[in-house]
Amino acid sequence: MKRALLINPPIHDFTAFDLWMKPLGLLYVGAAMETAGWKVDLLDCLDRFHPDCPAPPTKTQPRLQQFGCGNFLSEQIPRPKPLADVPRSYHRYGLSPSVIQKELARRPIPDLIAVTSMMTYWYPGVFEIIRLAKETFPSVPVFLGGVYATLCRDHAERHSGADRVLAGPGELGMMDVMREISGPIEWKSLTPAYHLMRRVTSVNVLTSRGCPFGCTYCASRELWPRFVQRNAAEVVNEIETLTERLGVIDVAFCDDALLLHAKSHILPILRELRKRKLALRFHTPNGLHTRMMDEEMALELRTSHFVTIRLSFETASEQRQIDSMRKISNDDLRRVIANLLGAGYSHREIEVYVMMGLPGQDSGEVEDTLQFVHDCGGWIKVAQYSPIPGTEEFDRAAAVNPAIRDEPLLHNKTVFAVAGGPERFASFRRLKGLANSLNRRLVPPA
Repeated sequence: MKRALLINPPIHDFTAFDLWMKPLGLLYVGAAMETAGWKVDLLDCLDRFHPDCPAPPTKTQPRLQQFGCGNFLSEQIPRPKPLADVPRSYHRYGLSPSVIQKELARRPIPDLIAVTSMMTYWYPGVFEIIRLAKETFPSVPVFLGGVYATLCRDHAERHSGADRVLAGPGELGMMDVMREISGPIEWKSLTPAYHLMRRVTSVNVLTSRGCPFGCTYCASRELWPRFVQRNAAEVVNEIETLTERLGVIDVAFCDDALLLHAKSHILPILRELRKRKLALRFHTPNGLHTRMMDEEMALELRTSHFVTIRLSFETASEQRQIDSMRKISNDDLRRVIANLLGAGYSHREIEVYVMMGLPGQDSGEVEDTLQFVHDCGGWIKVAQYSPIPGTEEFDRAAAVNPAIRDEPLLHNKTVFAVAGGPERFASFRRLKGLANSLNRRLVPPA
C-alpha cells in the first residue's frame, strides 16, 4: 500500500487567527488518496490542541470561542528582510520547528509528501516545512499545491524547494500524480477527510466551487475557473455525516457565491437541514452577495440557525461599485439589512465587510462607507486590502509598486497599511477607530 504524508504549514505573519480555518483543500486531497487505496497521514502545523505545546493565548472574544474559533499558538520571530521596516512584531503561528521535527521523525517513511499553501505572503512557513520535511525524508518527493502555488507558481517553482508545484484544485492535481504512480483511478464524490485531524471544533463546507462574478480584487476564477454547484442532497448528507461523526455543531459555509440560483440550490439545502432537525449553527465568513438577500432568504437563514451573517459590500462609492464589483448597490444594502432586521437579526449580528486601502481609494471614501453602513444599521467589519496576483486591482497596485510582482511578502495587508508612510498608517488607525465607535453606538447600553 502506498503511503502519503499531507502537511498544513505554520503561518509567518504579523497576525493570524483561527476563524473557522481548515486545510479544506488538503482534506479533499486526503479523501481522494484514501479512495484510491492510499494510506494517508496528516501533519497539521496549525493544530491548536497539540499535546506537546502550551495552550494558546485566550484573548479570543467569548462569542468566537463559543463558535469553535480561537487563537493559534504563536512565538515572535525576526521579520524577513522585505518587511524589516514594518513597525509591527512578526510571529510564527502554529507548531514550533522542534515539535514539527519530532512529529516528522515519528512518521513512517511516505511515498510522497503533499504540502498545501494559503495566502501568497505566508510562503515563509511553506518553505520552512518543506525544508524540515526534506531533512527528515531526503529521498521522498514533495508536491506543493494551494493558493500560493497557484497564484505565484513561478515564485514557488524557483524558491520553495518542492519537487513539483501543482497549480489549481489540489485534489485534481494529486489525482493526476496518483495515476502516474499507481495507474488508473476512479473519480468519486468526496467528503473531506476530517478524521485525519487530531481534534475538530467546527467543519467547513463547500456547496460550490468558483464564482461567476468578476470582482477586480478577487482571484476566485484563477483558483477554480468554472462555477459549479453541488447537489443539495449530497451537501446535506455531508453536513449530517461530518457533524455527527465529529460531535460538532458549528458549520462554516466557505462558498464564494452561496446564494446564487437560490431556489435550486441553497433553499433546498436549508429546507432539508430543517427537515432532519439537526441542532447546528451556521456561519458565512466569506461574505454573502447582498443583491440575493430578499425577505424570503433572510427568514430562511434565520429559521435555519445561521448565527454569523457577513455581507460583501466593500464600498459605498457608486463609481467603484460599477468599476470594481458589479454586484452591489447602496440601495441593495439598505434593503438587505432591513430584511435581516425584519427576520429577527440584531444589528450586532449583521456584519458588513468594508474594504480599506484599495488602489486609488482615499480616506474620505472609506469614511463615507463606514457612516453609510452604520446608518443602514449594519455592524462594520473593516477588511484591509491585500493585492492578489491575477486580479485587476493587483495590476493597478503593481503600477505604483512594481516590486509586488516579484516578492509575495509585499502582498501583506499590513505592508499596504504602512507603505504610504506615517500619515497613511495614522489614517488607517483613525478609520478603524471610527468603525469601532460607530459599532458601539449600535449596541444599547446595559
